[in-house]
Amino acid sequence: MHIPNRFTDLVEIIEKNYPKPPVVGSDEDMWSHFCKALLLGGNRNEAEVNYVYDLLDDFGLLFREALEDDWVKYATQCFRDAEYEADEPNIKGKDRAIKKVEAELENIYLMLRNADTVFQSRGINAEYLQEIAGDQDKEKSLLAEIASHNEVTAVKKTIRFKHPYKIWGFTHTKALFWLNSCGVALGFIPNNDHSLKFLREYDQKWSSKDFFAVNNKFNEFCERLNVDPYYAGLALWYYESTKGMLTKKGGRYFSPLKLMRVMEHNDLEIEDMRTCLEDIENLQYLKEVINSNPELLK
Repeated sequence: MHIPNRFTDLVEIIEKNYPKPPVVGSDEDMWSHFCKALLLGGNRNEAEVNYVYDLLDDFGLLFREALEDDWVKYATQCFRDAEYEADEPNIKGKDRAIKKVEAELENIYLMLRNADTVFQSRGINAEYLQEIAGDQDKEKSLLAEIASHNEVTAVKKTIRFKHPYKIWGFTHTKALFWLNSCGVALGFIPNNDHSLKFLREYDQKWSSKDFFAVNNKFNEFCERLNVDPYYAGLALWYYESTKGMLTKKGGRYFSPLKLMRVMEHNDLEIEDMRTCLEDIENLQYLKEVINSNPELLK
């Protein structure tokens, strides 16, 4: 078993700087968090998701009342206008983000419609999330009930009938991102590429991609280090997100210790790192900073 060098120190820094998110207080906020979460996937990073979410929100396309039959047509035109009007900084990153989402507008629309129906029929609202927050059995049950195992939105009617509360295409990673934003299911991590890479570094024999198996393994890791799974999950995200900005050779020797060296050398606080990772206009800057200090990565 391999534990990345100084991982617990990175967890401690994050825990000191970030209170856990409060439980969502309104149905409107719950829906907004859901809309952002469904944009995950399709090889989009957090900065691209935030950028595209802001565009959709500005276009008025995220209101539940806006889910009409011409949604895709209108969204396509809006994105073409946004692509034409995009400017620096990071215009190439903005163009990539727009093109990625343009190709999936039909699937996004289907998920929004599906979720609106499921939320109403299943009684999923802010009050319900307040009731289950902190109860891992109920949180697990909801995740198992609504989350899809892949991003396929078009399924046969017979399958839909068997799983009336499944939001097809809304994977466990998306569902967890949504719930975490609502202050729910804070003891879980997504079964995305970041988590899988991290667990394989911890245990080279690890191969499962199953959401619940991934979380059982991560809980084992957290118990071994005596760290809170929520903050350990955030530390994992910082570590793997920045590691992914390096060349294959540079990433091979990267560690939380080296990440903290880069932060100290460039006078970056953990909040600065988060801003860069989540903002498409600052993402390229962070990549340049990390790669411009090779002596700190040795």
